[in-house]
Formats: sequence, C-alpha cells, structure tokens
Amino acid sequence: MRSAPSGAEAGEVVILIQPISPRRLWDKLWRFRSPPHFGPEGRSRTDAAAGEWRGLEVGERWRISTSAAPAVGETFWERVPGEVALGIGITKSPLRVQRVLLSMGGTITFLMECEHQTSVVARVPLTGRALARCEENQRTLRGTGSGGTLPPELAAILPRILGRVEILGNPVFVETALPGSSPGHRAGGLRRRSLRRLAAVFLGNLHAATAKGSTLDGRAFEDRVGHYCDRLSHAFPGSEEGDVVLGLKESLRRMLEDRPWPLVLEHGDFHLGNCLFGADWKSLTGVVDWDLGSPAGFPLLDLLHLLVTTEASGRLDGGTALRLLRGEMGSEAAGLIRDYRGALGLPDDSLDPFVRVYVLVKLHVTVLVREGESRDRWRREVALPTLRALKEAC
Repeated sequence: MRSAPSGAEAGEVVILIQPISPRRLWDKLWRFRSPPHFGPEGRSRTDAAAGEWRGLEVGERWRISTSAAPAVGETFWERVPGEVALGIGITKSPLRVQRVLLSMGGTITFLMECEHQTSVVARVPLTGRALARCEENQRTLRGTGSGGTLPPELAAILPRILGRVEILGNPVFVETALPGSSPGHRAGGLRRRSLRRLAAVFLGNLHAATAKGSTLDGRAFEDRVGHYCDRLSHAFPGSEEGDVVLGLKESLRRMLEDRPWPLVLEHGDFHLGNCLFGADWKSLTGVVDWDLGSPAGFPLLDLLHLLVTTEASGRLDGGTALRLLRGEMGSEAAGLIRDYRGALGLPDDSLDPFVRVYVLVKLHVTVLVREGESRDRWRREVALPTLRALKEAC
C-alpha cells in the first residue's frame, strides 16, 4: 500500500503529510519523480494524486503541517485537539488524538478522546469535493439529534453535529463519535444476514419517525427524477439507449406523479460498512457517513441498497437491475421489504417504481459523475446492461 500524500489543496492552504523517519534508499519509481524536500526530517514519497492512502499511527513517524505559518513548535496535527476543544466548548478535560485516518475521498479524519473515551470525530477536507461532502453531511444530520424530531433511542444511533472550526485556514467539521465496529467485508454469510436484519429494522423505525407526506406534482417529479433522465438521454451514444432512458422517465412519471409519498431522512449509501455494531454483534450502535443523504428523500432506496450490497457479490454490477426488476432477491429480502412497507404504510404497488428510481440513481447517474476510464468502464460493464434490462422489463 502506498504512503500518504505529501500535499493536497484545501482552499489556498496546503496540508502536508510527511514521514519524519529517515529514508535510506529510494526505489526507481520515486527516484525519477524527484520528491520534494521538506526540511532535514525526511522526504515525502508521493503527491496528492497517489492512489491508496492509509491510517496513520499517532507518534513519531508522521507529521501533519500546513503551508500557513504556525506558531513555533506547533504543527497542524498538534493544533487540532486544542482548537477543536475551544471551538465546541470543551473546557474541563483536554482532547487527545487517538487515531488519524486518511480516506480515498480526500479527507483527514481525527478520532479524539476525552477522559480516555473516544468522543469526537474531526474531519479535514483536502479537496473541493471532500469539502462539499463534509458540508452535506452536516446539512443532512443537523436537527436530528438532541432537540430534533427523532426519538432518543434513534437519535443516539446518529452522529450529532458539534460544529465547524477553522484551523490555520482549513475548515474542520466536528461531530460526536459513535461506539461500535463496522463489519466491513469480514462478516460471514450468517453474521451478514443477522446484521442486515438489524440494519433493516433500524431503517424502518428511522423512516417511520421522519416520514412527511408529500404529493409529487410535475415540478417535484422533474426536480427529483426527471432531470436525471434528461441528462442521461444525452450521455449514451446512439438513439436506442437514449430512448430507453426517456421511456424510463415516462414510466416513472405515470407511477409516481400526483400521488402522496412519504419523504424520509435518507442516508444515500446505506450498507453494512457504514453501520456500527456492538461487541456482541447483536445491536446496531451507530450509522455514519451521511454526506450522500437528504432530510427529505424517497423511501425504500436505502433498504434496496442494503439488500443489494448484502446479496450475491455484494456490489453493483451489470446484473443488479435485472435481479431487482425480476424480484430475485430471495424470500428473506422480500420479508424485510414487506416489514419496511408495513412500518411506513406504503401501498402494495410502491416497490416497482422505487426499484426503478434506485436503478436510475445508483446504476445510471454514476455515468454523469465519474470521469475518464472509470466512467467508460462503468458505462460498458454496468450502465449498458442495465439499459437492456430496463428495455426487457418495459
């Protein structure tokens, strides 16, 4: 795995993440890149475009600083605990950095403890896209915690927004830490099914508690669904693919428009990797990463994503749409959908339109947001087979 990036733009200030242990040899790859010097402590081996990042151990190996001039002896790393504590009003006990993570999405995440318990998460976005996602995360979650609309037992499972502070010109987004562990890819089949059921029950309760009735008129349909179809109709070469997308738009209009639907607190990327569970794996203790969410999203989409990512390959592929459209998710998944619909009072014919909305948003809109070879590969391996499945279903 490659080392952490040496620098990445965050507004007009550059955050530098550099190893401070001495380096004896450079391999050929890095020798030809002429890595920059960062003082006598050592050199950085990569730049902001390097591939995989990894977690950093707190201690002597890494230093996080910025291009802004800090006080003597203070790096960005050293300033974070005090500045965050001051910004959110923690005065009795100092915050201490427990762990630092670097994400592929371009964010430094500080896990900090107070009185020997992890209590605060502080995120520093390094790119404009990461900044937008941090801001969206706070917008989605704001108002759902203490004093919000959620019952206490549900609010405790969501991070509570503590605020935003500026450190050396960099925005830092702060929220409460949640207990538990994420199963990730390590969960076996039996455990995955039991955890999926816990997560599905939580979704039913959360969405029932946040549901607000709304009739989807023509303008709302275009804002939420129609404009995606219009953009996608121009994104596929050849008229046949574009016609299929426009046909999907008209079928969704007939299914959704001028009908009352509950709008719910939507996560937007609800899979087990974003869920935290207790030590015995018998309780859901937290749900994180709400940056793709919405305080007024469609129902069923989160549940469908949970089911898709816990069945078969566990990822979106060219066969996902066909399995969904044919109802080939298995009897257990059908039972979870039935229980969810009952919790929200959704009519019997609600599944079909929201399966199509899910296919549109998760399998097609990706073509609009990816770039380069990644977009071309997704178009070829996922989007085009999905269009063929839609044509067959219609």
